[in-house]
Formats: sequence, structure tokens, C-alpha cells
Amino acid sequence: MPKASPLNLAAVDPAVWQVYIGTTVYGPYTLGQLQGFVEEGRVATSSLVSKGDAGTPVKAGNVEELHDAFTRKMVQEDPKKEPPVTGARSNYVIITQLTRTSDVDLIVCLNSLGDFASIFPGTFVLSSAQRLPDIQQAVNDAVTLDDQVMIVNASTGRLGWLNIGTDTDIHLREIWAAGKTSTTPDEAQ
Repeated sequence: MPKASPLNLAAVDPAVWQVYIGTTVYGPYTLGQLQGFVEEGRVATSSLVSKGDAGTPVKAGNVEELHDAFTRKMVQEDPKKEPPVTGARSNYVIITQLTRTSDVDLIVCLNSLGDFASIFPGTFVLSSAQRLPDIQQAVNDAVTLDDQVMIVNASTGRLGWLNIGTDTDIHLREIWAAGKTSTTPDEAQ
């Protein structure tokens, strides 16, 4: 019997997508990765993306290949878990390791998002009517690629981060997902 050759995933889902944040271009990513970013709230309908090296940046909400991902995200979002921007507020913990951004730039950003307090260097508590993806985008616009940020919506248990690297990203997803699927003894009964 002939030996089966391994499936070449690069041929099935090639890394040809770029994401634009400010003047920085990230990628290339596969369509699957980009759809995952949509479902995580890391790519919004207003985010600029392109396909291929010579692709023209367009709003992600206008990309046909992402429509299903945006639809899944809307269906998955529970209004009780992540309040819309209507005055309902959530509490966030923001942990930063800044290398190039000044504290003043970040404080200006946080001040525009709601009421906040600095707990100790690099750690803030924020009360805001903004949703996690919007806070991630605002903070992303205020920091550089060398700065690392983790944002926890303490009201809902949702988590977001910026610039933590691929290995840490994967490990963090595994840990956070494991915590969501575990049950306490009271819940198990």
C-alpha cells in the first residue's frame, strides 16, 4: 500500500491576510486565524484587512469571507455578559508592561474610556461603559508593539491581550478555556 502524503494545510488555508492597526501591518495570517480574531473581538467590523501582498485594505465587515465569523460572534455574545455602550458599566483590570509608551499616554487613553485608578505601577482598574474589544482597540492605539497588555473584564470573566507573543497566546488560551469549563463542587451537584 502506498504511503499517504501529509495534508499540506498551507495549500488549504494559506497565510495571505494582513491586519492594519494604525500604520503597522500584521500578518500574514490564514483565513482561519483571521476568523478566530473576529470571534475573539480582536478584529472588528471597522478594522482594516487585506488579502495578498498587493491587496487594498478594506473594512473587515465588508469582507465576504468574514461574514460568518461576525455572525457567529453576534450570536455568541450574551447581552448580560458584555454590555453594549448604553451607560451600563463593567469593571476591568488592565495589566501592562510598558517599554516604549509613557505612562502619560496610557493614562490619557484610560481617562477617555471611563473612571480608573492606578493600583501599582503598570496595573489599573477601570470602570467603563465600553466593551472589551473597544477598550482593546483604544489601548492598542495608545501603546507600541513592544508594550504588553492584558485586559480582564472582571464583570464578565472575558479576557483580552496585546503583544504577548504566539507561545504565550496559545498557553493563555488553554489556561483561560480550562477555567471556563471547570465546575465547582456546588455546580456539579
